[in-house]
Amino acid sequence: MGSWDVRRTLPILLAILASLYGAYRLYDIWNFSRNARETQGLIVARTNSRFTIQYTVEGQVYQIEEELPGMKGPVIETRMRLQPETYVTVLYDAVSPSNARWKNTDNWVFPGALCVIGVAFGLAEYRASLGPRRR
Repeated sequence: MGSWDVRRTLPILLAILASLYGAYRLYDIWNFSRNARETQGLIVARTNSRFTIQYTVEGQVYQIEEELPGMKGPVIETRMRLQPETYVTVLYDAVSPSNARWKNTDNWVFPGALCVIGVAFGLAEYRASLGPRRR
C-alpha cells in the first residue's frame, strides 16, 4: 500500500461528494414530486432574486417563496415569464399543504449534471491515480 496522496485523493473525494449531493437532490425532488398534488398558484410579488406564489388548497390560502432561475442560458426565458399576476403550477404535500414547491422541470438539471460530472471526473481522477498503463 502506498501513502495517502492528498493531491490525488482530494479530487476523487470531491467528485464523490458532488455525485452524492446531486443524487440526494434528485431523490428529494423525485420523492416530493411523486406524492405531491398540483394546483394553480398566482405570483403575488417578485424581487431581483425571489418570487412569492400564493395558492389555495381546500379554501385555505398559502404562500411560498422561491428563488428565481439563473440569468444565463435557456432559463432566462423562464425567469422573464415569472412576473406578478402570472399563474404557475404548484406542487404541494396533501398531508401538509404548506409544504409546497413551484413545479419547474429545470429543477432536475443542476443535480443531474452534478451527478454526471462528479462520476465522470471521479472516474478520470481514479484512473489517473492508478498510474501509467502497463502492457
